[in-house]
Amino acid sequence: MESIISSPDWFDCQSITEIMEKAGMEGVETFMRLVMRVALTEKVNVTHKHYHPPISNTGAGLLVLENGS
Repeated sequence: MESIISSPDWFDCQSITEIMEKAGMEGVETFMRLVMRVALTEKVNVTHKHYHPPISNTGAGLLVLENGS
């Protein structure tokens, strides 16, 4: 989540295959977050951020961003 907020350029040097390998089953969610991030300005304000660690395999994250000034 921090990479999406502060350094989205990190994803530019990753191939789709590499992102899928690192993200695992949540790879599709990673791409949806990237699409959301591209729609925003370079600087963003974090309105809300929460991550619940997984009990089993899948954690749950919520990230609300708005364009910064």
